[in-house]
Amino acid sequence: MRGTDRRAEALGMPTQRLMEHAGTAVAAAVRALAVDQERWGRGPL
Repeated sequence: MRGTDRRAEALGMPTQRLMEHAGTAVAAAVRALAVDQERWGRGPL
């Protein structure tokens, strides 16, 4: 991943933006799993 991050930075993608996108993707995956497991909206995950 480090190499991918460096290439993205070299192409003009700021590190902060990469982290924001990664966090958004993780949150979406957690939500999808919680919905699939019928845990969304039912207390702590």
